[in-house]
Amino acid sequence: MYITYCRNQRSLNVVNTAQYRRDATAGEYRPTYLIRVSDWKKVPGKQVETGYCALSYVWEQSGDVVQKENGEYDCIDNEGHCIIEGYDMNKGDLTTMTPIEEEKCEVQFLPSTRSKATIKHVTYEELLQQICKDFQIEYLWYDKICIDQFNNKIKLREIKQMHKIYGNACYTVAIVPEVHIHDPKDFDTIDPLCENTEASSKAWVDMAQRSLWWKRSWSLEETMSSKRILVIGTDTHFWQHSFHTCNTPTTDDAFSSRMLDFANQQQGGGSVNQALSQAHFRTSSKEHDKIFSLANIFPDLFKNMKINYEMEVGRLSITFIGPLQLIIYPFFVLNRIVPLDLI
Repeated sequence: MYITYCRNQRSLNVVNTAQYRRDATAGEYRPTYLIRVSDWKKVPGKQVETGYCALSYVWEQSGDVVQKENGEYDCIDNEGHCIIEGYDMNKGDLTTMTPIEEEKCEVQFLPSTRSKATIKHVTYEELLQQICKDFQIEYLWYDKICIDQFNNKIKLREIKQMHKIYGNACYTVAIVPEVHIHDPKDFDTIDPLCENTEASSKAWVDMAQRSLWWKRSWSLEETMSSKRILVIGTDTHFWQHSFHTCNTPTTDDAFSSRMLDFANQQQGGGSVNQALSQAHFRTSSKEHDKIFSLANIFPDLFKNMKINYEMEVGRLSITFIGPLQLIIYPFFVLNRIVPLDLI
């Protein structure tokens, strides 16, 4: 699948959040490797004194998914992603866009804009680099480059640090192309209950929750480990803070109150039942990753588990769910709502 990114994005937040993003600081931990955005080179994380951002995305949206001879899947990037600039979204000049499932993203404009707009087909990495430059991101953690995907030992070591990678980032960048503007006029009405427009609330409920990103197992762990998140759609974006460790303005929604910075939620952290209910319907391209992503939400349990990609999935499930049952049993007995069949 391929996606489209419009450079002159419109923010769904009424409050200008650009300064919040620039002032966001990283924790002390640094991943093993990071990408330097200026030249898109991999550099040792310990050399980066400034902060970094962590990427949250859907693997299947980074190119063409093909099945290899060994039965596993790979993603081939044939430069089908699209960067658009030179149009005025406030006038609704972007009229139609082919579905992201097409081989290449194509768009159509109103006659008044067609001569001004430019469309460039790029690789996924080129698209990410442009996004980072547009949002003043100097260093990015992107798993495909920063983790050796062909060395299971190194991969497992890095996976066990995922909660640290996202928890110590300045903020997480979530690429959710399904979120886009329906009608510029929707921005004329402000929702009195939160600091955004009615359009932004509807866009998140109606589009983001149906997106591939929302259904992905790893996106749950990445969100719950993060303190802040910037959701970037096709032509719009919005910014969210955790209620639990940040005091800057944000919208009261599932992100801020129930998902972001899960471990530091009020009363000693979010409940196991809460995490399991969120994870129940998530999917993953590899069955092992459903367990690894959930385990990162409970890192104190994960660090002592002897689990790896070579283990049979059933055995892996038992190894993980055993220690977890010591925590979830009281919830299960009292509430009878913990979905134990999530794996």
